[in-house]
Amino acid sequence: MIPRMTDDVLKEWNYTVKEDHRDGTSSKSQWAITVAQEKRAFKKAMAEGWTELSSAKAWGLHLIHGAPQCLGHLAAKSGSPNARAFIAFYDLSANTHGYPADYRQTREKPPSRVRSAWVKTKTISKAKASKIGQGKRCVL
Repeated sequence: MIPRMTDDVLKEWNYTVKEDHRDGTSSKSQWAITVAQEKRAFKKAMAEGWTELSSAKAWGLHLIHGAPQCLGHLAAKSGSPNARAFIAFYDLSANTHGYPADYRQTREKPPSRVRSAWVKTKTISKAKASKIGQGKRCVL
């Protein structure tokens, strides 16, 4: 069963806002959106089933009028410091939290099922979903 997009999802998953993804720590990707927007993206990801529960992962988007917007910046260690990030990665382990994803990293790359869901709802184009799958840079 896919949870509804309510605050209960935050409690159910014990979602934590991690300050090291907000305080300028150079080794961590940094959110550029508000805490409320971060939580909204997580709730949307869970409600839509943009998850891989078997490996305790989920992916989200910061949507405005249905279009993905920049939600943060990549860490300096990414090789592309301060590059804009459009996809959120959520670690659903005991300390559930999220951060702007570097989808070039296998762990943070949304699986084809999630990318296909985004294409099906016209959230992203098929070409952009393909680039993400190949780990190529693209602006959503």
